[in-house]
Amino acid sequence: MLSNAVKYGREGGGLLLEAQEADDTLTLSVRNDGEGIPSEKKGQLFQRFSRLDTTPAASGKKGTGLGLFICKEIVEKHGGQIWADSKVGEWAKFSFTLPNGVAHNG
Repeated sequence: MLSNAVKYGREGGGLLLEAQEADDTLTLSVRNDGEGIPSEKKGQLFQRFSRLDTTPAASGKKGTGLGLFICKEIVEKHGGQIWADSKVGEWAKFSFTLPNGVAHNG
């Protein structure tokens, strides 16, 4: 997720990393100052071999389209959830949760 945030962020833009612990869950997020993700494309984000080449930041970027799919598989195997939020033209944020025991002992 961090690699994608850097890769698809605006040149000279910032990254925001967040960690929150609540009850039995740890939530980690990375947000960039990128082009964002159109809502109609969000369903494709975590699919195998899926690449969203719809933004200027994605133009000419190489990749297999496996990164977010692998993130999803790892997070879900540990009992967590993964998702994306975005404001088109401004930012994209990817987050995942893990049960607290996994985060501390895994």
